Amino acid sequence: MLEQTQSEAYFNFRAANPDVQISQRKFEGLKPYFVKGAKERDRRSCLCRKREEAGIVLNECLKFRKNALKENANRDLGDMSAVFFKQSCGNDPLSKTGG
Repeated sequence: MLEQTQSEAYFNFRAANPDVQISQRKFEGLKPYFVKGAKERDRRSCLCRKREEAGIVLNECLKFRKNALKENANRDLGDMSAVFFKQSCGNDPLSKTGG
């Protein structure tokens, strides 16, 4: 995959080889079949928004875990999903009475 546009590749070639006379169209036509131009989705490399959102979710999960461990310090928390279920639904699936 090209990491630059075909025009940039052509102009770089022209700068490096001023004695070779070739049109841009011919230059682009001579590229090997396996060299593909970059598509828009290939150029989008910054995932700042997704990284930030994932960071926010991770921090909230860590806060939740820390609070759950504090509240249930004397209890075996092999299954944190049970603690989450209790906090979100009001039922404690680990207790014998169910609520």
